[in-house]
Amino acid sequence: MAEYQITIKMESDWHIGSGTGQPGNIDRLVKRDAADLPFIPAKTLTGIWRDACEQVAWSLDGGGTNNDWQKWVDYLFGEQPALPQEDGNSPLPEHIEQPIAAALSVRKAELPKSLRNALTGKEILKEALTFIKPGISIDPATGCTRTDFLRFEEVVRSGSLLNATCTLDESKLNPEQLLLAQALLAAGAAFVERLGAKRRRGVGRCKITLEGQMDSAIKWLENFIEQKQKLPKTPEIQVDNFQISMQSVQTHNDWYYVDLVLQLQLPLLVHKRTVGNVVETLDYLPGTHLLPILSKELRQSNPNIGEAISQGNLLVTHAFLEVEGVRGRPVPLGLFSEKLNKDKFYNLLQVSPSDKPQIKGSRSGYVGASDEFVKLGIKTVNKEVATHNTVDDKVQRPTERVGGVYSYEALSPGTKLRSQLRVRGDLAKNLDWLQSLNRTYRIGRANKDDYGLVELKVDGELTSCSKEKNNVEKTKPLIVWLLSDVLLRDKWLRPTASLTDFKELLEKELKVDLKERDTSESDKLSVIARQNRTDDKLSVIARQNRTESWHNKWGLPRPSLVGLAAGTCIVYEVSGGKLDSQILGALEASGIGERRAEGYGQLCFNDSLLMQNEFTIASEKLPDKADSKSPTISDKDAAFEYAQLIEEQAWRKAIENKALELAAKKENREKILGLKIEEKNSQKKSKPSLSQLGALRSVLAKLQKPNDEGVIKWIEAVEKEKVENRKDKWGESLELIKELVTNSSKVWQHFNLNSSDLTITQSGDETIKSQLWVYAVQVLIDACIRAHKREVENSN
Repeated sequence: MAEYQITIKMESDWHIGSGTGQPGNIDRLVKRDAADLPFIPAKTLTGIWRDACEQVAWSLDGGGTNNDWQKWVDYLFGEQPALPQEDGNSPLPEHIEQPIAAALSVRKAELPKSLRNALTGKEILKEALTFIKPGISIDPATGCTRTDFLRFEEVVRSGSLLNATCTLDESKLNPEQLLLAQALLAAGAAFVERLGAKRRRGVGRCKITLEGQMDSAIKWLENFIEQKQKLPKTPEIQVDNFQISMQSVQTHNDWYYVDLVLQLQLPLLVHKRTVGNVVETLDYLPGTHLLPILSKELRQSNPNIGEAISQGNLLVTHAFLEVEGVRGRPVPLGLFSEKLNKDKFYNLLQVSPSDKPQIKGSRSGYVGASDEFVKLGIKTVNKEVATHNTVDDKVQRPTERVGGVYSYEALSPGTKLRSQLRVRGDLAKNLDWLQSLNRTYRIGRANKDDYGLVELKVDGELTSCSKEKNNVEKTKPLIVWLLSDVLLRDKWLRPTASLTDFKELLEKELKVDLKERDTSESDKLSVIARQNRTDDKLSVIARQNRTESWHNKWGLPRPSLVGLAAGTCIVYEVSGGKLDSQILGALEASGIGERRAEGYGQLCFNDSLLMQNEFTIASEKLPDKADSKSPTISDKDAAFEYAQLIEEQAWRKAIENKALELAAKKENREKILGLKIEEKNSQKKSKPSLSQLGALRSVLAKLQKPNDEGVIKWIEAVEKEKVENRKDKWGESLELIKELVTNSSKVWQHFNLNSSDLTITQSGDETIKSQLWVYAVQVLIDACIRAHKREVENSN
């Protein structure tokens, strides 16, 4: 994979909306990331880049006489089979071919890392990144402003610098094809002039550069056109077609496992179902998504990986939420909590619910190790929802014709998942392949842009599963807890969630006779909760689950996966034969049912968590946050100029707010300017008079620096004024005003602003105070005079 850096310089204010607003205040808000900073989504950047490349390709193709260059656009950005044809219809093709996947992966464009780090925890500066811009609508018939069409939109300030990365799969490209791809991408990037909303009305002007490739690629393209060379063809789609030998099927009983830690760098979307225009996600990563990428990676060092998978000697479990450093497990359905006290849990497999208060079953979340449950309880996965749209090229806006507006639900970035890779036989002997798994993968839906970037690391060494003790005792019943969905087939080979079929398969694997604890033999396919006839303990609490699957290369849905849901708990009595701890351990490692290599069919027996009666979750005290000083930006940093702009806007806003706060109190106005209200002839009069204060405001409008000659002369002229009572009318105000305009630190003493919350550049405090001294003095005096005038007028 070749990685390129993209730099986007915004030459005007820009807006990429989140699709939401603040009722009664702002109509359209800027899209922000988890750090509350504006960014350019990868889908937006990819779409505008593709449009530019399509225009370049259209021109190079001679205005559409052929589509050789357009084929390269489809190769780089992927085909768009979902788009309707020119006549508005999308007929099904006579034969189904695999759509071309995008060879180019583009990630979101963010502010420079130095600026992001400096803005951490500084909310005032984050607010200064944007401002509110008013807008109107013009009536085309009258040419005048339409009534009730005033709107307010949030836009990001001009001058921002954003960085993004893109990766190009160059494994299938020869040197000439690689140069052509780079040239087309560079030409398309240079062709982009605007992006985001309102880009035809002056907003969103930008310049995109592909670092290290722009100049050389453009020159290569110019030479290619001048010499009229023959255009190389796009690489052909190669379908993996490796042979699996089934002549000698060797299975082993000694299982070994290693933990895989998956850190989500971007939101992860694993399709669960589509409701309207909202795509929901699973709260875990199925082994179905992990097995292909791991087997592809392992096949480079061991070509027999396919045989190991088909023979059942390699499997990958589902990646569940990490809980206190261990792989979480789906919450057992036998755990119930009190409705009025959610920290109190009961295990209804061991106790009767008849003498308990109102309780509610646990249906989602994950639990850690059995001894950690009392401290942690049930943990859930953080999710987020983002809105996207598909723009119709004809009208340049989202329409139902091409997909319109839709929302993606995804696991939040930063979430840590854990899976286990389990092997046996020859794979457990040769460990050269283990560390090759440590890399970043693209997983899930929309993984070429805003989603699906996952960093995988191997945690620990290969460990024998036989070292784990199994606590099954002959004198106790057998409690089965399903750790993932179990996929079964009945005698007619139909998918089933029948408990009877599950029991028969389990009996065959364990070589014993099983019976549900003192219950009837009836069976159901929906929610099952059967109690013991004598003590009301639950003997079975089960659910079925249906998972939809998809075949990417075929572009077609696969059969639904229907089976017993994870978390199902069943209590059996062993009526015939004896339980073998080795068989139990091997079954826990390998699983039961179909598609075990993909993580289905995982279960455990007599877990210590389900052997206890009650649990009271201890209240966990959150650790105190350590005070960390945010880094500052040096004048050599590329983001220094923009950081100064943000600082200035933040200081101006803070000065305005503080001035209004100070001017609101009478004692502050008297302390700062000596403004008083005296009663004369049963009327309230200002001292100094309002006319004199108006003259002061006019003089201060010309203030340019401390000890400004024009302002000082005006003050001295008032002091020496021969007009009767003129000096008495001012009182001590003249001395206070004179000190304020001569002492450069006096105004900052009045404001007493916390500069650490408003500064992100080195020596920014001194620089800003020097630049904004005049503005601070003018704003403070003006606010005090206005508040004083309102009080004088209201008192009469």
